[in-house]
Amino acid sequence: PSPFLPLIPAAPPLATLSFQPVSPVPPESSSGFSAPSLPQTVSTAPSGNSAGPGDLSGDGPGSLDWILTLWGQVLHHSTVDPERSFFEQGGTSLAALSVLSHYNNSGLVLSLAQFYDAPTAREQAALLSPQETPPAPSVSSQPAPTPEHSISPSASSGLAHTILSVSGQAAYPRQVPPLPQAPLRDSLGTLLLTGATGYFGAHLLRALLDAGARKVICTMRDGDPNRLAGVLSWYFGSGWTACLGGRVEVIRGDLSTDQLGMASGDYQVLCDRIDGIWHCAADVRHYAADSEALLRTNLDGTKAMIRLAQQAKVPLYHASTTSVAGEHLAGGQRIAQFTELDFDIGQDWRRNLYVRSKFLAEHAIYQAVEAGLTARVFRLGRLVGRAQDGAFQRNPNTNAFWLTLRGIHAVGAIPASMARIPMELTPVDWCAQAAVALRQSPMTAYHLQSPTPPTIEQVARAVTPQLQILPDAQFQSLLARAPVDLRGDLLSPLLDLWNHLREGAQTVTTDCRRTTQALEQAGFRLPIPGPEQLLRGFQFDPAEHI
Repeated sequence: PSPFLPLIPAAPPLATLSFQPVSPVPPESSSGFSAPSLPQTVSTAPSGNSAGPGDLSGDGPGSLDWILTLWGQVLHHSTVDPERSFFEQGGTSLAALSVLSHYNNSGLVLSLAQFYDAPTAREQAALLSPQETPPAPSVSSQPAPTPEHSISPSASSGLAHTILSVSGQAAYPRQVPPLPQAPLRDSLGTLLLTGATGYFGAHLLRALLDAGARKVICTMRDGDPNRLAGVLSWYFGSGWTACLGGRVEVIRGDLSTDQLGMASGDYQVLCDRIDGIWHCAADVRHYAADSEALLRTNLDGTKAMIRLAQQAKVPLYHASTTSVAGEHLAGGQRIAQFTELDFDIGQDWRRNLYVRSKFLAEHAIYQAVEAGLTARVFRLGRLVGRAQDGAFQRNPNTNAFWLTLRGIHAVGAIPASMARIPMELTPVDWCAQAAVALRQSPMTAYHLQSPTPPTIEQVARAVTPQLQILPDAQFQSLLARAPVDLRGDLLSPLLDLWNHLREGAQTVTTDCRRTTQALEQAGFRLPIPGPEQLLRGFQFDPAEHI
């Protein structure tokens, strides 16, 4: 039987969401977090009035014995091995957040990123009580050579340029390679799309069809067209899905296997049919104990799409993340801008497993570009609700940003030092339509994010109108007084953000001016509304208050 299945309309959706136009608003933004006013914070032992979890023994909060006792309580183990990873002993991401909330309540500061980088009790004791425990060797890769960095404006365009002088041989190229000049087939004929059931992938599917794609073939591991139809019906309504006719097909394909797990003949048929590949499938967990599985999805899956594009001789469009810009330069606090031309400027891309996998996936693509493949990389910002109606993803409790705002809503307050920090918000429909509009633009990489983001205070007030801005010490005290069960679940994402920001100000910012110019040249001028519109779908339980 043919592996290509037509899309079958599903049963009525859980919710039918209509598109409504919004009035143009002034553009806003920057990238991620930039916190020049936050004080530098290091892990320290608690003050005398700090209260840790009950029945903890040992030499005091942060000591190895204290950590082992805490881990035993969280993991429900009578014994814990100080040399084994927390996750190898049954820990989960939620359990890790619970441990971090106990640390915070005892006056100890450790971010979730540090937890994953130092996953054993002995390594964490070295971070939390360095005077008592010899530091454990780092499990992260060695940093790239530290560059000398300066930013200079272009006399002709006014765009930022990153100027580096690197001592020694860098492992990865500093700049993104230019696209090959050879013309290819029409990129809006029959397209292959991965990740179509994801939040961005579903909206990209609609954007491709709205732009005139004749047919979109969606790879799915289970090959179930009803599951895809259900997702599309939830986001766009069952009526829209039912009218797709034969324009959407589903094919069973596993990106982690050779030739997508297809027979050679079927794989060649696929190569002959497609005019372009849009690769959106990704494991978006920023931290994961099963790192090999995440790398297989994000790196090996990308390599599989590169091989398919090379054999089919079609362009490849890849969804990446602006987080590959990192937050700091290795070995210093110098300020830098990360432009669409940049790749490895000495940023801390190794710090986070998800970012590491996306950086390495981009590297694989750039190697293929240098070998002659036409491939464009879209670095996406923080995806939030739609610009048109504010609708958000159907499983919001799996989204870290939604969980963070839920914590802010529950507390009803943020610290003063956090209030003015920019928080970039990218509407998912704007992002998908912008990517399609740029499909024939001449650059290799693009930064799809809002040019001027709102502040954290503006974002928080959109979901918590009665928000309080508290002095840092009062905010910390408020969190410490929260019940332990709430700190371990409801407040843990907020605690992790708070601890992360206190590690120091972000010194690398993402510049998107070249992308903005390319969008204008492509005739794309869809406005980005403010957080009140973009976060309309962020609904929280009014009973969740501390």
